[in-house]
Amino acid sequence: MMTLRHSIQILGPALTLIGLVYSIVGTYFLTRLYHAYRIGAFCAAVLHAVWNISTFRPAEVFRLAKVTTMTGSVTAEDKARSLVGIYLIFFGFFLQFVGAVMWGVDVSWAAFFEHSAP
Repeated sequence: MMTLRHSIQILGPALTLIGLVYSIVGTYFLTRLYHAYRIGAFCAAVLHAVWNISTFRPAEVFRLAKVTTMTGSVTAEDKARSLVGIYLIFFGFFLQFVGAVMWGVDVSWAAFFEHSAP
């Protein structure tokens, strides 16, 4: 039988991850003006940038970003898509917040209600 605690333990991480996905998609929509990539190429560019920053090559990241913004500038801004991106980001943050609260409730539950003898 599913108890309240089990529901909290499942919903906490699930809502956090779902909120993360909403925020990622919203960020992609919001930044669409700055790049001409589809989602797969965008993810590859992000990973490439993170790799270059992690290996202490920020100049390469900025060089590629300048090229990317030049190609993205030919793309007209879709303000409706950008606004939907903002909505998704905020909704994603809300879901992450609710998930974090559930994680906190789960930890508190264990600390305060499940006493075990030392």
